[in-house]
Amino acid sequence: MRTLPFFLLSFLSLLSLAAQARLSVEDFRRSDDPANDAVFINRAMRYLDSAGHGCLQFDGSKTYRIQSPIQLPAGHLGKKYIFIIEGDGCRFNISKGVNAFERMPKHQKQAHQFITHRFMIRNFTFYGGKRGIFLGATYGSKITDCNFIGQQEAAVEVQFGLQTTISNCQATNCLTHAFVLTYGEAWKGGFNASQSNHSVIESCKVFARDGAVSAFKVIASDGVVLRDNISEGSKNIRYSVFFHKRKATTVKMFRLENFHLEHAPSHAAVYIYSSGISTVDGLFYQLSRDEMPLVHAGGDGQITLKNIPWFVSGTVIRNEGKERLAWRMEFCDPRFYKKTVWQSKEDGIWTSKFPRHFSARGGMRDINKEYGTKH
Repeated sequence: MRTLPFFLLSFLSLLSLAAQARLSVEDFRRSDDPANDAVFINRAMRYLDSAGHGCLQFDGSKTYRIQSPIQLPAGHLGKKYIFIIEGDGCRFNISKGVNAFERMPKHQKQAHQFITHRFMIRNFTFYGGKRGIFLGATYGSKITDCNFIGQQEAAVEVQFGLQTTISNCQATNCLTHAFVLTYGEAWKGGFNASQSNHSVIESCKVFARDGAVSAFKVIASDGVVLRDNISEGSKNIRYSVFFHKRKATTVKMFRLENFHLEHAPSHAAVYIYSSGISTVDGLFYQLSRDEMPLVHAGGDGQITLKNIPWFVSGTVIRNEGKERLAWRMEFCDPRFYKKTVWQSKEDGIWTSKFPRHFSARGGMRDINKEYGTKH
């Protein structure tokens, strides 16, 4: 009988070890477990927590009934460990008021202990519940290739998630928000001490539900980038993109890039309140309606709008920063440079006029044309 070559035997052995190193959540299921699958999934999470790192794999062919929160591992405090949660395409049916995956510190000291842990959560479909993922105090975590349908509060909410990446996810018919990056509000972490700085939401799509608040929400977090995303669905969502620095003094940068907008939200397509530099670079939109600003901004920083090649009749841009907010426009459709597009608030009334601090460079055939206000 012929034997396999040594190098092939070694390769097969390595594959076997790799398979054994990946935990299967189904190995933690017991015959007497209740209908709530979160019970045995939490059992698996506790085992993963005791190891301090590793990968937990779900059965992609199954639908799991989640009637209570699944607590993600706390990890070995102070250690830099990675937890990989692999859905393999499985489905979670989540009960009302329940966060499916959850991890929130109790106070700021614990948040700083949690912050060294990274999570890779991927390939799940979440139906219903309060939130699909509610993750706090983490550095460099990634949520990728997931579907979220009909969550009450948010598809994903990350608090104090430094350099978080949410990529290639879709949220459909969420009741309040879809994707949220914010500070440690759950444990009163402070506007400057628990930000989700330099995080990215990319290649995601939101199909808005009637009456929802926002598709992409960023609060008190610096250097966040939203890029290559799509917002569509009901026009009765308030905002597609909502960015607000709140009382943070260290929030100075925000970027919205290559954004595709297919509806006309009721309050504003893009709302920005900042004291730094916020940039909208690349925006294609299809609809406008009376009193619906494409961009509505306040604060005392600078708003830069650039590379918006298409103009829809009736478009409005609103400046609520009075004399403090500066605007810069570059390489946009020529109709954006008309005074009738711009509105500034004076004594509670919106008046058609350019902002006090306004400069612009034309686009297309007007690329060398400069615009500005003189004082």
